[in-house]
Amino acid sequence: MVNEFAQWVDYGDSYLYYLFELANYFWCVILVIFAHQIELISKRAMWIWIAAFASPFIFNYVIFSPTLYGDQYIYTFEVVELAFDRQRIPGSNLWGGYNSTGYMAGFLLSFIPIPVLATLTSLGFANRIIAFGFYIWLSRIEHVSEKGILILCLIPSFILYTSLSLREALIIIPATVTLISYLRGKYIGMFLMMPFLYVLKFQVFTFVAIYLVSTIIFRTHKSMLMFIIFVISAFIGLFVFEEQVLEIINLYRLAFVAEDFENGYAGFGLYGLSHEFADITSTYDAIIESLKGIPVLLFIPLPWNWEGLLYAIQFFESVGLIFAFFYIIQKYSLTKVQAFYPLIFSFGVAFGLYALLVQNEGTFVRYRFEIVFPWMVALYYLGVSSSQSKELKTEAS
Repeated sequence: MVNEFAQWVDYGDSYLYYLFELANYFWCVILVIFAHQIELISKRAMWIWIAAFASPFIFNYVIFSPTLYGDQYIYTFEVVELAFDRQRIPGSNLWGGYNSTGYMAGFLLSFIPIPVLATLTSLGFANRIIAFGFYIWLSRIEHVSEKGILILCLIPSFILYTSLSLREALIIIPATVTLISYLRGKYIGMFLMMPFLYVLKFQVFTFVAIYLVSTIIFRTHKSMLMFIIFVISAFIGLFVFEEQVLEIINLYRLAFVAEDFENGYAGFGLYGLSHEFADITSTYDAIIESLKGIPVLLFIPLPWNWEGLLYAIQFFESVGLIFAFFYIIQKYSLTKVQAFYPLIFSFGVAFGLYALLVQNEGTFVRYRFEIVFPWMVALYYLGVSSSQSKELKTEAS
């Protein structure tokens, strides 16, 4: 945790900061070795994580400028301000105010036990520790294989977003824990994680809530008839509350247009309002636009928009993740498992809504992964657990 002696230091584009981050890296190595010694992880996993913990060194200031993900500064500043018991923006607090999201992220990251927690890179190490704890938890769940979980935790975007000073780890991991906990029938994890999602990413909270409501109230994971009734009811609700739904969608569309405008919100406030912006005027149009936008969201950044190696890697990763989804569904015959349908429906709702909002590619590549990773892990767990259940029933008969 940071303390009253923490000091903000900006090393600019120099490499001097590496000297001050080595303590964090060696501390992480000690944690990994200790986890192996008490048999929480295998020797193979130990060596992989020792290598993976070096990832915060290779992104900011090396592969790209930290300004590429400018909100890193928000969370770093929040951590430092918390160290001095100050508020960067008056009115910030955990559950409300102008900067509740940044405050919550900074508050949570400030509790991660590492030697130095006051730079962009050090918060990357904090996120890596969170990811390591998540790996230990996930790898020790019944039915899953260590190899499968290692592969999931080595997805390039998972490494990237948990190696930067971003809140993605605090969104992706709680969402995954919520889904897996519910699928296991262990509800404590779900109740603990949902409040964090509510503050840190309300959209993801909503998508998870859609799945939970469909299964808890409508029992869609038990009955295809109830699943069909739920889906029909959802579409009827879109038309009944068309005005309210479209108002929210258009507001978010305008916000993302403004964010992607030259000089951001300030530039949009000065010049953007004079540009034409087409609102969606009907639920039918929203559905059509969503269906048209889903392929774009699936594959962004598209080749003609690449601005460096990172964009190319993200494109090929998106192709790989699509194949991985189909591989998991086919390998475990999930279309024959009733619990698959409410899970994939909530995933489709998330993609359909984000497809209406796509503006800034960099932003929506991150938003896409916040959905893809939790639902992919949930599908994997559903597959291995249902497969194991079938084998036990076959043996019993």
